[in-house]
Amino acid sequence: MDGQKTVVRKEESVGEGRVEVIISPINEKMQIMNDKLEAIEEEVKKVKIQSETNAKEITDLQKTISKQQEEIVQHQDKLIQIESYLRHSKIKLCGVPEDICTPENLPQTLMSWFGDMLHLEEGMLGFVETAHRVGNQRWKNPRDIIAQITNNSARNEILSLARKGKTPRLQNNKVLIFPDTPAEALQR
Repeated sequence: MDGQKTVVRKEESVGEGRVEVIISPINEKMQIMNDKLEAIEEEVKKVKIQSETNAKEITDLQKTISKQQEEIVQHQDKLIQIESYLRHSKIKLCGVPEDICTPENLPQTLMSWFGDMLHLEEGMLGFVETAHRVGNQRWKNPRDIIAQITNNSARNEILSLARKGKTPRLQNNKVLIFPDTPAEALQR
């Protein structure tokens, strides 16, 4: 039996060597896999830190954009107010025939027409500072006229008569008169 024990022990020692031969490459591969896993975990940590940083930057940028959008709206409102103020002394006339006069005589023609409309004497005229047509020539439709009125009471009286529908016709054309207000101001 002693011989058998020796043989078994020899086989066991030979078997342990085989196991080590088999396990050793597995252990090496496991070590390589562990190293790779640690490298991946390190990369995941870096990505997580970077994504948190990016999220903070995105939040800051969104706040900045929101603030700038509010400022843009405020500036647009201010611009509309300024434009409305600058246009306050102007009126818009629609339907005045193109052939009523030359562009150079347009202010004098309008003064005469407004004088008749308001029943003003000749010496009271002179409140139309400038007048010009706007837009492109359309087929059969006369372009609108923008006239700057220097006398506020005359401007208000002209607009009042226009609201009441008491504007005289020009060459059988109905003339509509409005305050010259920016389109943006009318939309708000």
